[in-house]
Amino acid sequence: MEDITPALFVSVRIDDDTESGRRAMDTYARATYGMPLEELERMQAVVTGSADQVLQRLGHYAAAQHIVVRLGALELRSQRDQLERIADLIPAGQKAMDLTAASEGS
Repeated sequence: MEDITPALFVSVRIDDDTESGRRAMDTYARATYGMPLEELERMQAVVTGSADQVLQRLGHYAAAQHIVVRLGALELRSQRDQLERIADLIPAGQKAMDLTAASEGS
């Protein structure tokens, strides 16, 4: 078992307007998976919301040592925006994971 690294594959959409973000993620889900967002959420991890909301929701997956993010965006400009937003979360997410690991180790 120790040879297996826990990881999470998650579709992410960061948007300051939660409803707008969910609509964009629904458009993405329909175009990419051929199903509405609500159906996709029953089958895989999907996180939408503000940067703080996304960071908090990803924190629920503390056992995952690696997170593979699929950008919930269709157009190149939107993908770049989402990539930058997610990159901005990495330091805070890493800090939270380090704190979780430290508390589990003590």
